[in-house]
Amino acid sequence: MYDQWEYQIPKATSEENLIEIPIKISLGIITDIYIGFPRGCGYYDEATDTTYHLARTRLFWHSSIIVPRSPKSFIGADDYVVHAGPMKYRILKGEPELTWQLWNLDEGKSHKLWLGVNWMTKEEVEADILALESLNLTMKDMAKILRATFLGEE
Repeated sequence: MYDQWEYQIPKATSEENLIEIPIKISLGIITDIYIGFPRGCGYYDEATDTTYHLARTRLFWHSSIIVPRSPKSFIGADDYVVHAGPMKYRILKGEPELTWQLWNLDEGKSHKLWLGVNWMTKEEVEADILALESLNLTMKDMAKILRATFLGEE
């Protein structure tokens, strides 16, 4: 399952006054996260050889940070889609609500970011488990399947 959200971050939104957007998904396993930064969300200063990211973001599930890995860090880019994945972030019980934190250091204009989340629902995971259990495969059988699939061996 894939879903996408957009948010227009007002200009001059500091990290201390960041915006938190609740993102509702269903129970399951997050496999990929995409964050889109349109042109203008950052700039390169040739004089200092430094890239400045004006629009910034983080994604949490409760107090656990998903993207980036450090809770004190952020994701920022310009005219680029950041792909975090493949991953297997399990949310199989509890409230499947993510928190998308956004802020914008640009004092001149607002910036619109988008967030895409791809996940397997809990029902899809359970169906895959049932299908695998019904096969009664041995470890040797699994090794043969993996060899054929990834190494082209018969």
